[in-house]
Amino acid sequence: MNLTMIPFISVLHDGDEIGRIVGKLTRELGSGGISVSLGSGRQDSPSAVAFAIITGGTERLALDAIGNDGDPVLLLAHTLHNSLPAALEIAATLHQRGRKATIFLLGGREGSLEELKRHISLQETRARLMQSRIGLIGGASEWLTASSPDPETVRAAWGPLMVPLEMEEFLKRRERIPEAEYVRVAEDFLRGAGELREARRDDIMESARLYCALRRTADKYSLQALTIRCFDLLAALGATGCLGLSRLNDEGVVAGCEGDVPATLTMLWAYYLTGKPSFMANPQDISPGESLIEFAHCTVPLSLVKEFSLRSHFESSQGAALEGTFENGPVTVARVGGLTLKELFVTDGELITHHPREGRCRTQATVRTQEPPGHLLSSPLGNHHLIFAGHHAGELREFHKLYIKERTLP
Repeated sequence: MNLTMIPFISVLHDGDEIGRIVGKLTRELGSGGISVSLGSGRQDSPSAVAFAIITGGTERLALDAIGNDGDPVLLLAHTLHNSLPAALEIAATLHQRGRKATIFLLGGREGSLEELKRHISLQETRARLMQSRIGLIGGASEWLTASSPDPETVRAAWGPLMVPLEMEEFLKRRERIPEAEYVRVAEDFLRGAGELREARRDDIMESARLYCALRRTADKYSLQALTIRCFDLLAALGATGCLGLSRLNDEGVVAGCEGDVPATLTMLWAYYLTGKPSFMANPQDISPGESLIEFAHCTVPLSLVKEFSLRSHFESSQGAALEGTFENGPVTVARVGGLTLKELFVTDGELITHHPREGRCRTQATVRTQEPPGHLLSSPLGNHHLIFAGHHAGELREFHKLYIKERTLP
């Protein structure tokens, strides 16, 4: 974990003593797993940034460097040379200006470093989102009537740049994939599968070819995430992108279905914050009284399941899709949406034993949520929701409150 520390020091103080204090703070942060580099007073570092108030008499200097606009501020203070009094004055001024600021008082206090590391993680996530590019191949599917925000809304609310890409260009890229390249990928899927059911070997080969085209698209346009209008592939090729999206997510390129930008954005956010890929799925049944949601979709990152079979795509009975089986355990369910993309649904839950049902997409899961999920019926943000391992609702809510903030459900 990296941190750029920008120190502020009054000219009235002894340089040797101040040097010892800066060194001591740097060592304390290092002992907690925070690698520190000293900054010059500008917030232009790609790492997280904290303003270290080393002495009193630095209030104006620090406030001028921090500025009036921007994201929440991390202030470091210690217990000597009027550091804390100055930090309190700086934070109070920022609050009066409508700017969020948090003071972390160092000096071996229990929990202080862990709290700082949590905020550094949030700030790093914010910086990564601001630098990200999301490819939209072919546009959103026509049925995603609440999930087709314009690029300016995505940029203003969350930071990523949307990169629109033509389906025709993507299909031409697919034609240029060498056979040996996609055969290797197909063999990986075939070796790992517990069963090959409706899908044929040729379907797996075509799915692998599409994966290679998606991978090349991500590389060509420097994309951290992409989403594709995948049902168009059925019309053009009798194939699907289910296997390719699965593999990309496991490789760290966030990949969503159907051109759903809010869902893909949620996947990217969750990946940056937790390092974990997501299962993008349709809610199929919601039982608010039992706090149960049943989900299904035809793709899933294979790292999330204990075993999988290769099947046909559910709606079309064409191409290749994945039927994965989950281990029971803790998960988070989340989605962003709304007109400005600033609304959030998030809840922790548990994957519980699921009995697959016909008439649904191939990979299925049941989640018992910690909060009754009635808001999905009364105030939905859209169709697709994201499921990823571990309990992270608190982290997502805190990030949302600090950096986005409009409304959180439930």
